[in-house]
Amino acid sequence: MEYLLTAKEAKQADEYTIREVGIPSLVLMEKAAMAVAEEAQRLSCEGRVLVLAGVGNNGGDGLAAARLLAQQGRQVTVAVAGDRSRSTREWQAQASILRHYPVEVLDAQGFLGRNPGLGEYTVLIDALFGVGLSRDVAGEAALLIEWYNKADAKKVAVDVPSGVDADDGRILGVAARADLTVCLGFAKRGLYLYPGCTCAGKVERRDIGILMPASDGMSPGMYRYTEPLRQLLL
Repeated sequence: MEYLLTAKEAKQADEYTIREVGIPSLVLMEKAAMAVAEEAQRLSCEGRVLVLAGVGNNGGDGLAAARLLAQQGRQVTVAVAGDRSRSTREWQAQASILRHYPVEVLDAQGFLGRNPGLGEYTVLIDALFGVGLSRDVAGEAALLIEWYNKADAKKVAVDVPSGVDADDGRILGVAARADLTVCLGFAKRGLYLYPGCTCAGKVERRDIGILMPASDGMSPGMYRYTEPLRQLLL
């Protein structure tokens, strides 16, 4: 059995791990990036990689994954959607590190303006939005998602496919359709509820050290059985 968290519960678990347990957010981000890079390599270990990154911590995970993949010899491009002046502190740290690696970083408009071919990349990583998305996706982020969905490549989503509501699986305007979602820490409800489950593809939950606070009575209200049906009936 595993708990399925809401966006609020997932954020509470993150904050508890950072503030009370004492694991720095950049350490969690590095572990998240390692998981994403590893799963991306399993899908396809050849060809070019494109990372679509927002300016929040989900995007920071994507920037770190881009660096790790470049270190493994992959040719990596990053397309950034959003106002970089409003990026998180962790995102800024990852962007600063990334400048020292052979990774091409473009803004969304610059990337789309090149009219990239739908078969130009073998792996696409969606790191535009995390669990906190609560509004319809629009503008350049929506254009990137539409391109992502059309492209002929293996597609990975970081934590939750961008455009899927983490609480109830609703599609917020437009959503990325992944082959594989690398779920970081605890599972999120939207990955298993319709129609979000149709965008998630295979869900690989990776433990990156996030803990659930026990002292404040937090008890998620939804869970799923992971045991074989026959075992549950015995």
